[in-house]
Amino acid sequence: MTNNEGSKTMIENNNSVGEILSQDDTFANNVAQTFDAAHRGDKETIQTLLLQDISLANIKDEGIQTTPLHLAAHRGYLDIVRLLLDAGADVNAVEGNFSNSTPLHWAATGGHLEVTKLLVERGGNINVKDNWYNLTPVGWATIIKLFPPEGYLSTRHQEVREYLLSRGAQLDIFSAIALNQIDFVYSLIEANPEILTHRLGFFAKNESQPLHFAIEENLTQMVELLLEKGADLNAQNGWGITPLCLATVADNQTIIELLMAKNAQVDLATAIVAGQWEQAQALLDAQPTLISEKPLLIHYTIEQGLVSATSWLLERGVDINIRARYQLGDHIVSLTPLHAAIKAEGVEIARILLESGADVNAKTTGELEITSLRAAVFTGNLDLIRLLVKQGA
Repeated sequence: MTNNEGSKTMIENNNSVGEILSQDDTFANNVAQTFDAAHRGDKETIQTLLLQDISLANIKDEGIQTTPLHLAAHRGYLDIVRLLLDAGADVNAVEGNFSNSTPLHWAATGGHLEVTKLLVERGGNINVKDNWYNLTPVGWATIIKLFPPEGYLSTRHQEVREYLLSRGAQLDIFSAIALNQIDFVYSLIEANPEILTHRLGFFAKNESQPLHFAIEENLTQMVELLLEKGADLNAQNGWGITPLCLATVADNQTIIELLMAKNAQVDLATAIVAGQWEQAQALLDAQPTLISEKPLLIHYTIEQGLVSATSWLLERGVDINIRARYQLGDHIVSLTPLHAAIKAEGVEIARILLESGADVNAKTTGELEITSLRAAVFTGNLDLIRLLVKQGA
């Protein structure tokens, strides 16, 4: 068996693939082939490559710092997962890029029961949380709808979840809410009232607390329980959005009435998404710093396609180029409101932003740097593309 000792040392020190590639073109080619084979499910190529260099089992890519094991687990390639583990792949390897997810997270979200079983049998940590969503593999099987899109409603995800629970995994409050397990949520709160303030990660519902999440899932009885147990009905998520604002956007009158009966505050965000312009202006007059205190509110109105609310904020001096953190595929990027409008394919909002002075050539920042025009091309929306070109992109 032949190994490049320099390359092996770099891998063992968790250095990036980029540093390795500059050292050894042959090794670079093997790295590329390994990831490609793991992606396609090419067992024979993986086997051949591992015979040449067993260290390839633990290589990490330049971007998200994923491993071949993450890729194979996500796609359900049981034979390749076994090959990699037999070659010494770290069953609990964590992705970089703030993700901290393991192969078991990705097997769970893919609904791959046999792969999940193998990873657990080889020592996969069933209760480790990632950073993107702040969930364990059970949470990924329940809430995170990443390939296939049917998410926690799928039978195979249910099988994965039940298996993990049988092996001692703990069902978190968000997963229990998603499954509408009212009695279990009650027991969780009784055991630990502070659980009402727990938050999802920044990629999941913008750091929502349980009450936010239950409202977004339109679970009225669950909302009633959370309110009865003392959930903060004025808590803000990561973008400064309250439960009442979420219920207003969803036009869920029953939940709105529940919140108002508990004296939920009508804040600026709620007033503008409801089109209550006089009340919104009164709130702003009483506290002129409200808009600057909620700089990401414009991203929320754009995401929801609220043209009038977005215009109202722009007319009152919101920072037209304020950036917010988003997930684009496997990348974390910072987007301006214009980028957000393009992502949401909101042509009218994009037009208003450009007419208000948005920088048509601003690039996304973070792990991807692309122009607004290129982002529009990715959407395939010809109206957006024409608008940007007309504005000088």
